[in-house]
Amino acid sequence: MSRSIREQVLQHDKLLFYPYEAMNPFLDLVHEAAYDPECISLRITLYRVAKQSRLCESLIDAAENGKEVTVLMELRARFDEQNNIEWAERLEEAGCTVIYGSEGFKCHSKICQLTYREGMALTRLTLLGTGNFNEKTAKLYSDFMLMTAHPGIGEDANLFFRNLSLGNLRGDYRFLGVAPVGLKPLIMRGLDREIQRALVGEPARVFFKLNSLTDREVIDKIAEASCAGVRVDMIIRGISCLKPGVPGKTENVHVRSIVGRFLEHARVYAFGVDSDMIYLSSADMMTRNTEHRVEIAFPVLDPTCRALVHEYMGMQLRDNVKARSLTSDGTWVPVERKEDEKPFNSQEALLERAYRNAEADTEAEPAPASQPEPDPQPAAPEVQKVRATVIEPEPAPAAQPQAPTTTPESNARHKKPAGKAKAIERHRPGRVRMGLGLIGLGLKTLITGKTK
Repeated sequence: MSRSIREQVLQHDKLLFYPYEAMNPFLDLVHEAAYDPECISLRITLYRVAKQSRLCESLIDAAENGKEVTVLMELRARFDEQNNIEWAERLEEAGCTVIYGSEGFKCHSKICQLTYREGMALTRLTLLGTGNFNEKTAKLYSDFMLMTAHPGIGEDANLFFRNLSLGNLRGDYRFLGVAPVGLKPLIMRGLDREIQRALVGEPARVFFKLNSLTDREVIDKIAEASCAGVRVDMIIRGISCLKPGVPGKTENVHVRSIVGRFLEHARVYAFGVDSDMIYLSSADMMTRNTEHRVEIAFPVLDPTCRALVHEYMGMQLRDNVKARSLTSDGTWVPVERKEDEKPFNSQEALLERAYRNAEADTEAEPAPASQPEPDPQPAAPEVQKVRATVIEPEPAPAAQPQAPTTTPESNARHKKPAGKAKAIERHRPGRVRMGLGLIGLGLKTLITGKTK
């Protein structure tokens, strides 16, 4: 490949879908940045990393080459505490700035930003994922990673890292939905938009792909959408506290689960019959994620990337081999297959496509119509014609810093977050307290092998 990964991302967004595509483009990009004289900084959040991490080695190389490297390392990633502590020490020794987040709020977001100086201008590449920056799990877990040079997303990501370094969990963002304050309102506004469409007789649809659904407010809003006539399709691998098909409540809700060769780990939120709003995220719809963790939901704005997400999810909704449907009595049953319907295993179909694409690349041929494509392929062009939209934040935040007259507007914007804001303030520690707490946690982990 003659062009660098950086040049390709600057040309248009790239979407990686693990494990059907390798993590190598991301790893190569970070490695290139470590030695690129135009790259001035690398910033990243790490939740779980591999014991033998090529990514962390590249971050160390970058710091040793004089780049500004900032790593937010989450020491409370369950079962990975010791590995994270060891990597944090190595990164600090190499000259990286390592921060540990805010007490009481795990940083579960997956975001990396590379900043370049080109003459007098700065350009930013932002890399966002639904799963960890972990080379090992990328071969086993099904996850998305978006690589983008979108200036608006880049500005939001820059502000996100600045807020984290200051311990500020209440930042306002235009494109990103950031928990614990901004992610759930984004979901609610998307559902409200579809509810309003259904109430005036327009077609309305919502799609969620999650690991678990337990947040009561989100469940109630989904039930409200169902009663309004919105079709709600969900792929939930684990726990669902919402029963579909309940007369008068969730008649328009359809829930299925796929358990196959790879662990379904991606989170997708899509709104509209044509999926004009598609968000990928690190967060499940669980209260611990939406209110007690630092999570990020990010929009897919590039038409090709959006078409790919739409197509992949369409293939999973067609699965009639590994898929199970949730019934109104709370039991999981195999998806019924029509008499003339062929078996369709979505994971195997995606894997076969990946092999074909790899073979086509090695042969260096355009790979035209001679190679058969799976049935859901035609869905992609339809989505590419749809203009992507984002869920705009409410205008009230701009008035928050103003004088007392803004108090009613501020309260109106944060109906429930008022209590949430108090919780954030209550959890915000001083630097000494945070340092002593982290030292204690590290010693406890090293001595007993256990954490809280």
